[in-house]
Amino acid sequence: MYGAIKQLFEPNRRVAKPALTDDSAPERFLHWRASGAFQVPVVGEAHSREVIAGVAQNKPGRTAMAFCTARLVPEDLSPYDQNAVAVYIGNSRVGHLARERAVELRAALARLGQPSLPQTTCDAAIVNGLLADGKAYDYSIELDIDLAGTLPRLSFPQYSEVVRRDSTPPLQGRGTGLFEVTVWLPYAALHDMDTRQRVKSWTSEHWDTVNYYLRNTRGIGLGHKVVAVPKKVHAKLFGDREPEVTVLAIEGRNVTLLFKRSGAASREDSHR
Repeated sequence: MYGAIKQLFEPNRRVAKPALTDDSAPERFLHWRASGAFQVPVVGEAHSREVIAGVAQNKPGRTAMAFCTARLVPEDLSPYDQNAVAVYIGNSRVGHLARERAVELRAALARLGQPSLPQTTCDAAIVNGLLADGKAYDYSIELDIDLAGTLPRLSFPQYSEVVRRDSTPPLQGRGTGLFEVTVWLPYAALHDMDTRQRVKSWTSEHWDTVNYYLRNTRGIGLGHKVVAVPKKVHAKLFGDREPEVTVLAIEGRNVTLLFKRSGAASREDSHR
């Protein structure tokens, strides 16, 4: 079934274009099916900050939120690890898979019947990478691969171009004194969330925003920043009182928060 797929590959290159008359048509790849979990992290990306920043394009004071296609290229001749798998975005190497993940990927390709395929592709999320107060924090790249699930198929990746989103989107009104926001959490933040799903605000006189953080299981630091509300907007919506914030829903990597102004009716009351 997959015997002919190998013929579509050339070492360390993308899959050949399908036989279409339009030269601008998108290219097909042996692509891992998207699940939305993005549970495989890239390692070694700290050495490629400049390249990753060029893709993410997050502004100072903002963490990155960019989705793109990554290429996974086995490096059989690596002097460090014969099972090494490099990760590329565009033509730039941005890191590699951890040793155990590389072995798992090669095993999956063996199940496909093509253990020597030079590369496959998958959806990738670029997060973190905050540049603030003179400090540059590392980016994280997370790959949407289920190595124990469906094998890659020849298809068109959904991110033929980089898609960038606001990592801290604005609040949306949902009734008198009620506001909602849905944020996409990095894998580590989602799985390190405080079991009581507590949200804490923090600001300083030098900041122009009031930031909200999901507390982590260890109670270390502020936690993961999920929302940044401009101070003028915060004062207009909530006055001088801190709103009550609860986790309304978690769907995949998306977490919806409900902000309730002091004295406002509950969401259920607003629908009666």
